[in-house]
Amino acid sequence: MPYLGEMGVSKGKITPVTDHLSLIAKPPETIALERLALLANKISAGLDLSIVLTSGIEQAVELTGADGGTIALLDEETNEIFYPYHYKMPDSLASVRVPRRKGVAGIVIMTGEPVLLNDYSAEPAHLAPFTDAGVQAMLAVPLSFGGRRLGALGLFSKGPGRKFTQRDEKMALTTAGMASVTIENARLRRQLRSLGSRPGEADRSRKELIANMNHELRTELNSIIGFSKLVLDGLEGPVNEGQRRALEIVCSSGNNLLHFIDRLFS
Repeated sequence: MPYLGEMGVSKGKITPVTDHLSLIAKPPETIALERLALLANKISAGLDLSIVLTSGIEQAVELTGADGGTIALLDEETNEIFYPYHYKMPDSLASVRVPRRKGVAGIVIMTGEPVLLNDYSAEPAHLAPFTDAGVQAMLAVPLSFGGRRLGALGLFSKGPGRKFTQRDEKMALTTAGMASVTIENARLRRQLRSLGSRPGEADRSRKELIANMNHELRTELNSIIGFSKLVLDGLEGPVNEGQRRALEIVCSSGNNLLHFIDRLFS
């Protein structure tokens, strides 16, 4: 006879076994879509910049199986790169500042292209604070918006033998695109506040902010909905009933959010 714990029963609480089974049955593609939809919801909710960006790093880490991650930003006034946001990485990284062209983030910002390193310490551009943190492999993708280079999203592996893949790069790029929207919109909000006494310029910035949010949120949501429909149609392989229900929830939630965006920006 199985123990209560094996049946999903804990002290003072009964959890249906089907809940556990539905979690186990979800394919990686479904989990990815749900995480991206969650991030899109946080962006549309207008949460604090640090909350959204830290959540974005967390989603990218979980989607790729990385051990930690950071967002590096370019300070255009000092021409330096700094690392204000991180997940499962040392807090000391927040105080690191390096010249614009230094480090892997500098390469990514300069070229606008992803960098995948399976031996971080062998890379001439490696930085001591990251090797000291145990980084052995790294995937870095650009943060950019409208041709402006904003920074880079870095994902790290601290264990031997871990190699990032093209799928990881795709997931990181999708997350980075959503993070870039958040960073740009935060810049526009600061600009709006500073232009409060100049109605004409403030109105133009406000319209730019609305257009950015409308376009970029729609783009990412349509990608999530479109990909989930491809999986539903069996183009990524067979889909069982539990997976189908989960994917239908993703599609429905995405469409609801699109309708919300329609109402918000109409």
